[in-house]
Amino acid sequence: MTVALLMIFGFKSLPTAAQQSSDEGSSIAPEMQAPDDGELTKKLLYSLFPGRRVVGSTRAECTSRLLVHLVSPESVYSPGPSRYLALLKGPTTLPRPAVVSFRTYLKEGSAYRVGPVIQQKQLDPAGPGIYLLRSPVLREPMVWESSFNCQEDADSEIGLLGFVQAAAPPAITLLLDASMPGDQIVANNISWLTDSCDSNVVVQELSSRFELADLINSDWPTELPVLCADAASRTSRHSSKISIGS
Repeated sequence: MTVALLMIFGFKSLPTAAQQSSDEGSSIAPEMQAPDDGELTKKLLYSLFPGRRVVGSTRAECTSRLLVHLVSPESVYSPGPSRYLALLKGPTTLPRPAVVSFRTYLKEGSAYRVGPVIQQKQLDPAGPGIYLLRSPVLREPMVWESSFNCQEDADSEIGLLGFVQAAAPPAITLLLDASMPGDQIVANNISWLTDSCDSNVVVQELSSRFELADLINSDWPTELPVLCADAASRTSRHSSKISIGS
């Protein structure tokens, strides 16, 4: 029987884009050439964006921890009016905070690139679980990034030449303000998660719904808590299914 949990994770405010020198742009995703007419359609964004919904599996303890955006394998998604997103954190023996960032996706000349941070939040260190959060309001394409804060590990792991070992890249997803094929399936699965807010879901069903079979092994528990970021998502278990709209 699923044991109900009352677990709510808190967000810590991090510096704004104006306070972070690194927020002038990001090299995480390569620049993408825009059509000559200057209008990059949603379909083209969907097909060409170099998304990465899964990160982990490097040798260091912190950066090897699995972190997954629960979206389609293409890592492009339209969350619709609800703006709900789901983040999966895998097992670990050494929990670290996770940082969630939302960035602009800017057109500069003939190319698009990841731009400054719009909003950034930090999730407290915790064991494996699913985190429901909401994106900023989408008026234009936006990039969602998630990674663990492994600075403590980096400070203690110096390379052979005296350089700090590079951190693992973040999970990265393009968020669109208009729906694309397959988005409603993801939205329905996120609705399933909101129905279990502050309780547990069975890992096997989670794996089936989000195509995670290759990532789940014997280190995982049989159930995971679903942790909700705000009162709106905690009460969503009584609401109708999420509709992504258009």
